[in-house]
Amino acid sequence: MALITCNLCSQSISDKARACPCCRCEHRQNDDDEIKQNILLTLIPLVALIILVCIWNLIVNIIAGLIIAAIVIAIIVALMYIIAGMAN
Repeated sequence: MALITCNLCSQSISDKARACPCCRCEHRQNDDDEIKQNILLTLIPLVALIILVCIWNLIVNIIAGLIIAAIVIAIIVALMYIIAGMAN
């Protein structure tokens, strides 16, 4: 247990105290809940960013596949017209 100085009244208080016994000023503590909350607040946006990048990559791949399919269909249709024109 260490002593810290109250930011409001400058009294020496325990570092474990949540509030100054003299002025009732609340003091922040780095307890396990706060650490867990900070980790979650860091991880949630990171996971969301990874998910968005994966979705974006999937969409780009789908669009690329559709473009390739459209080109292949256009080539097949053009070949069919050429073959049909030769038959006449």
